[in-house]
Amino acid sequence: MLSRFGISSARKMSSKAGVVAPLSNRVYLLNWFEKPPMNDKEYHAFWEETALYVAKQDHFISTHLHRALGEKSKFTWCNLAVFDSADVCLFGKPDPEWERRMVQHSSMDLKAYPGQYNEIGSYNGNKLDDADKTRPEDARFLLTAVTADDSVSSEDLEGSWASVMKTDFIHDKLGPNPALKDSLLYKMIAARLPLVRYAVRTELSGIDDQQGIELAEMVDAQQNAKGVKTHTGCFKVRTNMYYKA
Repeated sequence: MLSRFGISSARKMSSKAGVVAPLSNRVYLLNWFEKPPMNDKEYHAFWEETALYVAKQDHFISTHLHRALGEKSKFTWCNLAVFDSADVCLFGKPDPEWERRMVQHSSMDLKAYPGQYNEIGSYNGNKLDDADKTRPEDARFLLTAVTADDSVSSEDLEGSWASVMKTDFIHDKLGPNPALKDSLLYKMIAARLPLVRYAVRTELSGIDDQQGIELAEMVDAQQNAKGVKTHTGCFKVRTNMYYKA
């Protein structure tokens, strides 16, 4: 399948990276925001008010708001929320209050890319688990949003995801650097337009913000495969919120 994208032999997918069956008790919401028409403090207040509503819903586990460190990042904010069922107000279950909030968001001129995802792969070949997404203060993340033409099949994308989504480049660039942990692949299973079909979350630690920004810009500068677009930024988790009984 690598030939579908014309990828050179020097950039073959990691021998460990692969796609597996998703966990039956985990569903993820990823919501990407382009630079909002408000400052960080105003945006954070807006996000927190909505997050508190979501946190009261059935099946909620946690939510993690990421802020891009570099101003060149296509997406300024990205939220990762975790649930133990797809039957949630955001997509699976009708919820008039949620719909009202979505209309309100539209009126605020927020350009968002929300989607419901399964976690389906690990670059290091690790078994997927349902541990929470808590990370230390020095953790940084390279988040890659992947869009693709309808002509590009899911089979092609998943069969060579580490190369197509530039994850091989990240791991090659850092090599044995202990700052590099793992890269996890997420597949969109439901969404409102516009679509981010796949996402990759690469965890780093022990590197400074400028190093992370420069690495993300190097990743973004790599040529995309035909029919595929990727956008990578370096992010820090700004806020974590967890279920409270």
